[in-house]
Amino acid sequence: MIHRKKPYWERQRQKDGRWTPAQARYIINRDGATCIFCGRPATEIHHVIPVRGGGQSFTSNGVCVCHACNMYEVKNPSDITYLTRAIFWLETHGEDTSWMDNVFSDNNVTLSDENKT
Repeated sequence: MIHRKKPYWERQRQKDGRWTPAQARYIINRDGATCIFCGRPATEIHHVIPVRGGGQSFTSNGVCVCHACNMYEVKNPSDITYLTRAIFWLETHGEDTSWMDNVFSDNNVTLSDENKT
């Protein structure tokens, strides 16, 4: 019998910033399982505000992305384009992103400050 490892979103480990299965299904259904940045099939669920930056595993902090877009965003954190596009996507799809204002104010960061490096 072959045991296949379940995708990470099917493993219930929210404590370390992972998505619960119910959250993952919701995000995948909401985003149509396509990358919100380029339209290719999504392979990952991305935290818009990283856990290490004060974000949490709320459905209003997760978007479907392809691996290439996720890696670009991770390697270029000062590129504000991805952050603003993701927040706009969430807001136009009925998600409450008001909690993100608290993260930015707690870290003394504004969107215009993030673009300065």
